[in-house]
Amino acid sequence: MDFNCTVGWANPGNILHGILLRKKLPRCCSGDIGGRFLQQKDRPLCAPMTVVYLKRNGLTLVPLAEDDADALGRLPLTTLRANVSAPRNIQHHKKLFALLKLILGNQERYKSTDELLAAVKVHLGHCDTVFMRDGTEIRIPKSISFTAMDQAEFAQFYDRVLDCVCSEIIPGLSRPDVERQLLEFAQ
Repeated sequence: MDFNCTVGWANPGNILHGILLRKKLPRCCSGDIGGRFLQQKDRPLCAPMTVVYLKRNGLTLVPLAEDDADALGRLPLTTLRANVSAPRNIQHHKKLFALLKLILGNQERYKSTDELLAAVKVHLGHCDTVFMRDGTEIRIPKSISFTAMDQAEFAQFYDRVLDCVCSEIIPGLSRPDVERQLLEFAQ
């Protein structure tokens, strides 16, 4: 199994937590993360996170490709902190959209796969809730992109989508029937 790993290094007495290219910097850092070192206020320099792909070999993680080995080689010989996750399976992602297309053709409420997916996300609570000044509640569906969810999270989401389809979108439809029709639809 291959892993997507975000690696940062520890400064003496301080570990730089969770800097990803898509997130805001922690308060301790200033500057940008465009490949440069970051100056901490009243602290030594800290480094941006490096994303490397690793392959599990027993209890050891080894670089998947030469670029990953080079990235690890550029890190200092010190304590590292890693957030390890399995990369998403593109076939599973495609299967979700095949399911949405299949369901779209067998109901009349939703007009597009985007609309159907948004409704499912909101129904499953995979959304942010915003309250307007007048008290109106607005739910904004969250992303299911490859960077927003790892494979384990996506697998749980997919299972919940199947349950939602069978209980809410086309009530009475059984999960085995959906899976069988999905196989026929994909062929």
